[in-house]
Amino acid sequence: MSHSHSHEGAGAGHSHDPVAAAADHGHTHEILDGPGSYMGREMPIIEGRNWDERAYTVGIGGPVGSGKTALMLALCLALREKYNLAAVTNDIFTREDAEFLTREKALPASRIRAIETGGCP
Repeated sequence: MSHSHSHEGAGAGHSHDPVAAAADHGHTHEILDGPGSYMGREMPIIEGRNWDERAYTVGIGGPVGSGKTALMLALCLALREKYNLAAVTNDIFTREDAEFLTREKALPASRIRAIETGGCP
């Protein structure tokens, strides 16, 4: 289904058809009727990869007041000299966690980002 309408003030013609949208980023996304299979996936190429420069993501979750931000601060302080770190905080409405990490100098301010989701994460 192709049509024109405004997205945040910019009029643009485009398609909401997933097959047509695939051309926008070079590949398609298969629509599955059931769970996928790990064994059916195309495996990444690992030959020649430099594992010394691998990036890691650590996700910290838990209820309000459980110490997630305090743990982030402790991890940043403990690991910042050895590793190239960045911190991304996720909150529904505020930037308080990122502001706390910046104020406590967990990392340089340019390495801390706050994401306000505006709804349940």
